[in-house]
Amino acid sequence: MTEEFNADQEVWKQILFNGLMEELPNAMLAKRFPTFINKSGLPVNLETWQTKCFGMEEMEIRLVLPGKKVVLASSTGEWYLNTYLDYKLAEQWTKAGYRTGDSVGKFRDRPSASGDYSWMDEESFDIVYDAKKRTATFIRL
Repeated sequence: MTEEFNADQEVWKQILFNGLMEELPNAMLAKRFPTFINKSGLPVNLETWQTKCFGMEEMEIRLVLPGKKVVLASSTGEWYLNTYLDYKLAEQWTKAGYRTGDSVGKFRDRPSASGDYSWMDEESFDIVYDAKKRTATFIRL
């Protein structure tokens, strides 16, 4: 085993057993989890399940503003987008002609049996997953 592998293995032991996912820097998380990029022009919530400690799962939610990037660790390998936003942010969606308080879609870091990485509930948007770059880019069509 290489030194890098041993170091990464030790970090992941800490994550799994101590629930330290939210404390790791984005650079470390980006080695394992995709970088989510919001190019939709609208704010969106990104959420996923995380193991905190003793095998207990908790939904972690991050607001991602337009033009921003975030890496959010996931214990399931699936991330969900929704528009459960506060009034000012939700207003941007309604002004653009969309409903708020809805699921927008989801993506995975592994393809489904049919080869898809993302599934959209709102047809005006897409999530383009690049497995080589490990990015998931949210766009408006």
